[in-house]
Amino acid sequence: MNQNKDVLPENCNSIQGTMNITVHGGTEQASAFPEKMFTYNKREYDVEPCTRVNVTFINTDNITHQWMIHGLPESIHDNGMMNIEVNGGQNDTGVFITPSYNETLLVHCGKPQHQQKGMKAQLKVGLGDGNIPNIPGETGSWDRYTYPRENLDYGPVLLLYSVMIGVILTLAILGWLKMYT
Repeated sequence: MNQNKDVLPENCNSIQGTMNITVHGGTEQASAFPEKMFTYNKREYDVEPCTRVNVTFINTDNITHQWMIHGLPESIHDNGMMNIEVNGGQNDTGVFITPSYNETLLVHCGKPQHQQKGMKAQLKVGLGDGNIPNIPGETGSWDRYTYPRENLDYGPVLLLYSVMIGVILTLAILGWLKMYT
């Protein structure tokens, strides 16, 4: 869906090269990550700007998966994405041309919960512009036991509520006394 074989992104004068990527995805690729259910065999790609990228996605599972990339030029790709969706045991190829600038693009499976279960990658165009968090084996993972939690101090909030309640009660009592005196 939304593939592009030959329309040049803004500021690309020509296609600077072609890169062929073959990626396998499914449960087998997640075996190195016990906390994950699915992933891709390759989770980071480095590609030069203005490069035609041919992605062959091979689904090694018996359920449907996707290789979806976000952040492509919206003037060429609807919603800035290109998507390859493959039924279990099948494969398909999609094509896109990278933008002319350094950027890190999100790659993931758009099926419910598949990204959270490990099907996430990044494609760095040129130097990229940072890392996408929580990519298995590449950019670390969230550990629910050591994830920092805010240390909230409820004292000031409780004091404010106490003062407000005190004022309301005082006004109510003064109003009651005024009525009966």
